[in-house]
Amino acid sequence: MSSNAIWALPLAIVMFGCARAERGPREPTTATPAPAPSAIGGGPRDPDLVPGEGRPDPGRADRMVESRKDEFRNACYSTDRGIVSLIIDVTITPEGRVQRAAIASVDGDPKVAECVRARIEQMTFPETAEGGVHTFTFLFAD
Repeated sequence: MSSNAIWALPLAIVMFGCARAERGPREPTTATPAPAPSAIGGGPRDPDLVPGEGRPDPGRADRMVESRKDEFRNACYSTDRGIVSLIIDVTITPEGRVQRAAIASVDGDPKVAECVRARIEQMTFPETAEGGVHTFTFLFAD
């Protein structure tokens, strides 16, 4: 039996069991349905928007830094520096500019941490409704 089949039955029980457990009269919903895609602008949804809200996804900043970790490693770290772990707190404005990037913690060579901090400080992030503070962690080792 395949591993997918093993999970299918318990998943089906949970899904259908939860639906049957709901009892009593249902409240009428006042939510308006999402508009149908038009011929103009229809097509795939933007993955960088929060589903159902149409505003930029604040988690995109985390994904941007995560996708560049190899770049930070290549620019700031070499194996002769030993193991380096660091945490950087970054305040991003609603316009996507880095207002402040601060090293919150470093274990190892502080020059590596400063290099990563300076590179993050130069980044531009997507606009969001509120901006915010993000914490990024890095571990460099050979």
